[in-house]
Amino acid sequence: MPKVYSLDLRKKVFSAWQAGEGSQRELAKRFKVSLSFIRDLSRRYRETGTIKPKPQGGDRRSKLKEKEQKIVKKIVESKNDIYLREIQNIIQNQTGIVVSVSSLCRTLQKLQLRRKKTLVASEQNSERVKKIRQEWRIWLETIDIRNLIFIDETGFNLAMNRLYGRSLEGERVNDERPGNKGKNVTMVGAMSDSGL
Repeated sequence: MPKVYSLDLRKKVFSAWQAGEGSQRELAKRFKVSLSFIRDLSRRYRETGTIKPKPQGGDRRSKLKEKEQKIVKKIVESKNDIYLREIQNIIQNQTGIVVSVSSLCRTLQKLQLRRKKTLVASEQNSERVKKIRQEWRIWLETIDIRNLIFIDETGFNLAMNRLYGRSLEGERVNDERPGNKGKNVTMVGAMSDSGL
């Protein structure tokens, strides 16, 4: 959420802007605020006639009480890959309650209904594939384990670097990496019953 500046500071900035004491960029530098704040302040005055900040926050208590939460849980159980907007519409149709997507998301978190899905190939459950798998398992029992070698390939780039870092708000993490993309290195490992 953006920082809310005091009404006193808003009045000073706005007075300086109206008096033509500099460009928006100069005023932002003078008052140590962002340029977008100056732009938003002037736009807000043009549109509403006030420089007061918009109301922040509000009542965080959910409109979805225990009864409605049970409905949400049933909706998700019946169709587990349903979109939030679809749940929102169903809740509105069934209960008449209009709930925001963010509030609905918080309710789902409270109900411990996480957004996870694992996709598998639908063909793997066909009778043909099940039969092939069974035949392969039977065939595997005829193989001498000393004749098996398992291989795996991996790779990396020599210029690889972490893309994100943490710092205090308003500051940026600076780091270095080679400008040259570098070479890709590929490794193949093989393992048998005698080792790597």
